[in-house]
Amino acid sequence: MSGPSLAPGNSRKGKRKAAEELSTNPHTVKARKRRHALAADPVHGKIEKAKEADRHAAFYQKQKLHRTAKFKKASAREQRQMIKKVIQASRESRYVRTFNSYHLWY
Repeated sequence: MSGPSLAPGNSRKGKRKAAEELSTNPHTVKARKRRHALAADPVHGKIEKAKEADRHAAFYQKQKLHRTAKFKKASAREQRQMIKKVIQASRESRYVRTFNSYHLWY
C-alpha cells in the first residue's frame, strides 16, 4: 500500500497525539489550555459546547444558502440580508428546540 506513512498518534483510528507531538504555536497552546480549563468546569464547559454547536449549525446553514441559485443571483446587499436571516432562523430553531426539550424533562 503506497501513500504517506502514519506517524505515531496519527493513525486512522482517531487516537490522540502524544503531548510532544502537539503544536507549539502560542495561539494553539492558549486555546488548548482554555478548552482544558473549560472541560474541568462542567457548567462553563456545557455553555461553551452549546455556543460552539450554535456556531457550527449557523455555519452549515450559511454554506447551504451559498449553494442555492437564488443566493448566487442576488446582489451583495441581498446576500448579506439572506445570510443574516438564515443565521437568525437557525439560532431561533435551536433555542426553541432546547427550550421545549428542557421543559419536557424538568
